Amino acid sequence: MRIAVNVGCGFITGVECKNHKSISFPSIIVPTADEPNMGYGVSKYQVNIEGSSYYIGEKGLSKGGSRGWETTERRFEYVRCFIATAVHQLVDVDEPIELILGLPKHLFKAMHESVQEILQGTKIGIQINDEEKLLNIRTVVVYPETIGMYYATLYDSKGNITARSLFNKPIGIIQIGYQGVDLLYMKKDSVGLTPLTTMSPNNYGMKESYRFIQTQLKSMSHGEPDLIEIEKAVVLYNGELDFKGKTYDLLELQNQGEIELASQIANWVDDTWGNEIGDLEDIFIIGEQSTTYYLKIKEKISNLQLINHTQTPQVLGLLAAHVLVIEMYKDLVSNK
Repeated sequence: MRIAVNVGCGFITGVECKNHKSISFPSIIVPTADEPNMGYGVSKYQVNIEGSSYYIGEKGLSKGGSRGWETTERRFEYVRCFIATAVHQLVDVDEPIELILGLPKHLFKAMHESVQEILQGTKIGIQINDEEKLLNIRTVVVYPETIGMYYATLYDSKGNITARSLFNKPIGIIQIGYQGVDLLYMKKDSVGLTPLTTMSPNNYGMKESYRFIQTQLKSMSHGEPDLIEIEKAVVLYNGELDFKGKTYDLLELQNQGEIELASQIANWVDDTWGNEIGDLEDIFIIGEQSTTYYLKIKEKISNLQLINHTQTPQVLGLLAAHVLVIEMYKDLVSNK
């Protein structure tokens, strides 16, 4: 069974190759002792892995967790937990797993070799809520997540070209993440296409729409709720935030924050790519919140396109890239 998982700093996404069963959850984790599972009514996910217990995803959010894990000493432990949680939710049968992973650039540089070495050939016992499984991970291949960005625009998960008109053409890709924005510019030159990647400052990520709400609430209530409490209200409670004895409806503020952020992102993309933006055949937007920001950014970048499989574009792109790598290897072996 082939499964792809992308470990993003904002969300974990995964897809199973055969039936395209997919999963997505916030990359939030809270280690926990044996406290009762009380409050909030959120079940995704209470996780036990080989004797250690965690709240992950929306459950972690409901328990006040944050996304600062990637800078902590426990980040490898947490990445392993995220991967195991996603795989647990995607496997239905007990069979060996061929695992394809995507990691953000900074995590790929820091840990891709150790992730592959430690996970490959292992069996992980994991229980989520009341369902226990033994994950038999036979092989592991790790890619930088930007590979998934590109291949998601041109190929399906089996490596078939779905956008032939864009093959070998210069394109741009905008990925909006929780912390920031990643740009991929496929520049056409004498040797073909050269990928140029750019990471935005941290003040261009989705969290800035929550920061906008925080600023507005500060002027309205003379207080400053935590960003995680604002996200909790938006994600879990339909925009209702109880703060300083009042209930605030955040949905309109959220929309205003998204409009403001979309404008900032569009301006930054224009400044970054400059006149070369006119050389691009098309510009695509991907990411967990791509549908939220697509029309808002398109007002300033007219040739912006939305990738159809918006929920799991990078993991489908990772599957495509891996299939093509396998085919290339087979061709090299057969031609020896």
